[in-house]
Amino acid sequence: TSGHVARALLAKGSALDGWISSFPAGEKCAQALAASEPLKEHPDYLEHVGADVVCHEACLHLRTGVYPLCKCGDDAKYPVGSRFGTHALSYPNYNVNAEPWGVALFNDPYAFMVIVGIAMVFTSATGLIGVCCAKVSVGSHLLFAYFTLQYVGAAVFLWGATMCLLFRDSAEEAVYGYYYQLSSVDASQTAAAQHEQAAHMIRKIHKSVTAGGVLCIFATLSSFTSLLAARAIMGHVMTVTRTLTSSCYAGLVFGMGFFLLAVGTAAGSLNGNEGVVGACAFFSVSVMVTSAVGLLGIRRESLGLLMVHTLAVSLFTVILFFVGIVCFAKSDQATAYIHKSWGEVEEKYGAMSMENVAAITEDNLNKLGAACFILVAMLTLNALAGCAACIQSSRERRLGAARSAAGFSNGAGPSGSQPGALSEQAFRIIEADDDDEDV
Repeated sequence: TSGHVARALLAKGSALDGWISSFPAGEKCAQALAASEPLKEHPDYLEHVGADVVCHEACLHLRTGVYPLCKCGDDAKYPVGSRFGTHALSYPNYNVNAEPWGVALFNDPYAFMVIVGIAMVFTSATGLIGVCCAKVSVGSHLLFAYFTLQYVGAAVFLWGATMCLLFRDSAEEAVYGYYYQLSSVDASQTAAAQHEQAAHMIRKIHKSVTAGGVLCIFATLSSFTSLLAARAIMGHVMTVTRTLTSSCYAGLVFGMGFFLLAVGTAAGSLNGNEGVVGACAFFSVSVMVTSAVGLLGIRRESLGLLMVHTLAVSLFTVILFFVGIVCFAKSDQATAYIHKSWGEVEEKYGAMSMENVAAITEDNLNKLGAACFILVAMLTLNALAGCAACIQSSRERRLGAARSAAGFSNGAGPSGSQPGALSEQAFRIIEADDDDEDV
């Protein structure tokens, strides 16, 4: 029977030893299951049935002892340990004893708070020293370092707020999926007591995640305020030049890393993902070319190159914005799409059930959409810096032309003007530039 095969899979799967032993009475259960039929009698069972079905069958037949908090059946949907079990059954090299970062954060949130606190203290100290030594060259470098750290901090806090508010409703699945990996779990309790403990955890996560999302939003706004303050101290021209330069260098590194990732994937096995790999390679090359054009425009103070760079960054921003919208809009349709195209999907992910593939697809689309909006926020600042650089370059050209016209009028020109007489047109240009500088 399917339950018999599930027991055999759990007993004989060498990658599941740590998974089985992590449950109450796991060693005793493993010894009892070792007497069942060996896996070699059903070598293709996992491919045809799927890992989730195996977990479900194991949960039904091994409810006592191994799954005291089992929630599979007609009245629930998440078997305890389903996340670890599914990963172990679907991926032979998966380390079942590894602790995901989400579980580590839940078990020890204070360690994460200490890391964030140290980063904030370091950032604040950098800004304080930079302000105190603003007139020294070291102070200006420290101020820009503070500006960069606040910029990165704003992106991180924005990402945190998005994740908190986006995955708030996934608390139940996370708690039951990793229940016995949580440090606060008392496995010796009765099933009813453990259900109550799990419900308490879910309520606590809902409150904490909501508060964390709101706090991250306020931290993001505070970081943007600090960016404006640092810009006011450093000066408009220096901020624009250094921000644009740093963004271009970051774009070169990002594009190169993305390109190497695409090349590495192509060198391995494409598995029908030629279009995705090609799009990633084209995107990475475009980012590197755009960044190179921006750096060249800064070095040569070329208005044309700066305009090309700014237009390209603006185009990337618009494209990523629409990609993010599509990802969020299509995430709710993942189940319907997987069900419709299951014949093709099953060829690639036959070891996983339709429900598991749909859930993973929905999570990945949500994460991709959030990542797109974070990149949009960062590219918007890059585009604004590019626009400011274009305006500054155009202003310097006009000022240079005005000074040339003024110098020509101060001499004995062809028009016979007297020395010291400033041309009316040059005077208007210089006066307009002075007004712009005051603004």
